[in-house]
Amino acid sequence: MKRLTERDEFGNADIIGVDSMDLQCNLSGEEFNKITKVLNKLAEYEDLEEQGKLLKLPCKAGQRVYLLRKDIKTVIDGEITSIRIGEFAIEMKIFIIDDNRYTDASFDKIGDIIFFTREEAEAVLKEL
Repeated sequence: MKRLTERDEFGNADIIGVDSMDLQCNLSGEEFNKITKVLNKLAEYEDLEEQGKLLKLPCKAGQRVYLLRKDIKTVIDGEITSIRIGEFAIEMKIFIIDDNRYTDASFDKIGDIIFFTREEAEAVLKEL
């Protein structure tokens, strides 16, 4: 993604294409300080993204998921209890509510056997 910020000679973030002096003249000191904090935070995220250290996940721990059991042609409810970066994949631990047990799955199973809505899972089930 294209950067929205750049750093000035003091290391503070500025909006690309906006003169920070003009901005400072049109805001109160308190407002300018708040804007500066927000811009520095955004610049930090942009730096991490450029370094390949920012990871955007499609889900979060505590989120409800629906698992497609192709072998018995049914959809079961689950909840993601944790997410971890494994040696070969990003994985999630899912608590299977109906069976009162846990299972592990990699993120590449999303859209195949793991879905974020029951409707998505049932639509795929109908196609089997």
